[in-house]
Amino acid sequence: GNHFITDLRSRNGTFVNNSKIDPDSRIALKHEDKIRICDFLFRYDDENATRRPTKKDLPEHLKKDSTVPSPDDDPNTSSTIEA
Repeated sequence: GNHFITDLRSRNGTFVNNSKIDPDSRIALKHEDKIRICDFLFRYDDENATRRPTKKDLPEHLKKDSTVPSPDDDPNTSSTIEA
């Protein structure tokens, strides 16, 4: 799903990728957008843009013969939460 950000006429404004957004405007967020609200900096991560397919994503009839890796197959797989 799409995610949006709106500045509700905040005192210091809201910035997306260092551009101030107009008050009351609705801005669609894109993967890795940088959001600044007051002194706080956030990065928007769209998990659908970064997620690797796994065997669980395949229809049943393809799972047996698939070469799509399982999350357990990749020792470099990790999860990170940034704020």
